[in-house]
Amino acid sequence: MPLIKLPNGTQIFVESDDPEEIKKATQKAQKRSSSSSDSVIGDIGRGIAAGVVSIPQGIATIPTTGLDLLFNTDVTDDVNEFFEDIKPDVQGTAGKTAQMVAQFGIPGLGVASALSKMTKLQQLGTLAAVDAAVATDDVDTFADMLFDKESDEERIKNLSDPEDIMIEIIDVFNKTDVVPEVGNYYTFIYNAKTPDITYDQHPLVAVTSIFRWGFQGINFHWNEVKRYTWQEVAGYLHVVENDEIMSMRNINYSKYE
Repeated sequence: MPLIKLPNGTQIFVESDDPEEIKKATQKAQKRSSSSSDSVIGDIGRGIAAGVVSIPQGIATIPTTGLDLLFNTDVTDDVNEFFEDIKPDVQGTAGKTAQMVAQFGIPGLGVASALSKMTKLQQLGTLAAVDAAVATDDVDTFADMLFDKESDEERIKNLSDPEDIMIEIIDVFNKTDVVPEVGNYYTFIYNAKTPDITYDQHPLVAVTSIFRWGFQGINFHWNEVKRYTWQEVAGYLHVVENDEIMSMRNINYSKYE
């Protein structure tokens, strides 16, 4: 089961020695790589559409929230469910940014002329009101960006459960590899299938060697060399940069099974 290097330098793992299967996997990976720019443009388009849909969603949930509090109903959940069903799915950073700009920028344009006649304090109050009116749970508001001073590292260190910490780490370290590079640092979720062994489900590893069956590296939670097979890695390998490894080593998120 070989590692194949593409013309752009990317390596892929093919679960077969059959030349025909290797050829198909290589062509598929090259096609996926060449279409990455198109997927970004598509994600931006979906983000803009999602932002436009989110404007009436945010406004509609203002009165329903009051109704739910007064009469112990779930009208807001029903409204949100309706809009989420018709809202395009947005995954990438470019799409999320486009959604935020559309969702909060379009209503902002509507009050721009009125803002010029207000004092600074009135302007801030008006912008905050618009921000709150169109806010939805799936995107950060401009107020969140301005006033959330807690860094990613501080937020992670304030957590105690290893699984909660790992979820946050995966969200922050969103640069990923399928096949690691020797000398790089990675963290990932690992589900060993060998019975009656203790293993780290959240390894933090400096990769030292790559093989057909997997790779090995220094696990900083164990402080010793460990082996990892391709089949037992759940999802992607999340890249930890050189200037981030010391901070990651200070976070206690190991989970021993």
